[in-house]
Amino acid sequence: MLKYSLTAVLLGALSALLYLSVIVTPGGVIMASFTQAPLFIAGLSLGLPAALMATAVASVSVMTAGGLLGGIVHALVNALPVLILLNRALLSRRAPDGGVEWYPPGLLVAWLSGLAAVTLGVLLTILAMGQGGMAGSVHRQIDLILPMFGPNQESLRPLFEIVAPILPAIIVAAWMLVTMANGAIAQAITTGLRRALRPALKIAETELPNWLAIALVIAAGVVLLGHGLIGTIAANATVILLVPFVVLGLAVVHLATRGVRARGFLLGGLYAVTAILTWPLIVIIALGLIEQGFGLKRRIAAAAPGGTK
Repeated sequence: MLKYSLTAVLLGALSALLYLSVIVTPGGVIMASFTQAPLFIAGLSLGLPAALMATAVASVSVMTAGGLLGGIVHALVNALPVLILLNRALLSRRAPDGGVEWYPPGLLVAWLSGLAAVTLGVLLTILAMGQGGMAGSVHRQIDLILPMFGPNQESLRPLFEIVAPILPAIIVAAWMLVTMANGAIAQAITTGLRRALRPALKIAETELPNWLAIALVIAAGVVLLGHGLIGTIAANATVILLVPFVVLGLAVVHLATRGVRARGFLLGGLYAVTAILTWPLIVIIALGLIEQGFGLKRRIAAAAPGGTK
């Protein structure tokens, strides 16, 4: 019990250190991006109570060192989503064949999308209440973000001005991707240490619920027909709802490359290029949308050697 508690406390302290690194080192933004990983590790290796202990230690530590607001932000933006996702991820039931059936990856993505929608709604409300409304608040945020890009910051201003209407959604979408990356890193670490409470998630098995596609179609339709504030809200919602189809598109790629030589190299290259460029994301999202509508993975599996048509 003492070892269990100490491990949870240490993981919580590590999460806080990563989060606070943004104010003490130039590379802190990158380090802070991994603040959720220790919390995921606590839950995936020791269970939800350990994750709760680790998140409490992390948020209180941030609050002590960085102030009340910092602790609240850490608790709401980092700790609470981790606890909700872990609560789902650690669910299992007895399968008809007598085995264990774990909570599927597609539903975890759906839960994260729901959390992102709530976060986006809160963020848009806060921005709308600021001086100059949503537009004024977003432009002030751009002025705060640009210095992070160093001497070339002003050359990036035109790009930020173009994406200003959907900048809140871009921030939340980035948070979604970072959260998924932290969860994947934690699962890889716990699996490698043979401490994982559940088997590793297989991205190729991702299946999204239909309501995500329906919500995306509705949001995109409002963008085409709506104007003003309603159109802006719908545009931001559309960006958020595209993220699950990034995961689904990657599921198609993972399935299609099974059995391919140097598969790890190809997938690693794809992830690296996608992190740097924009256009691969468009292709990946397209694959996800095609999969949702036409069952692309099923067709790929049927065409594979030994597949059933």
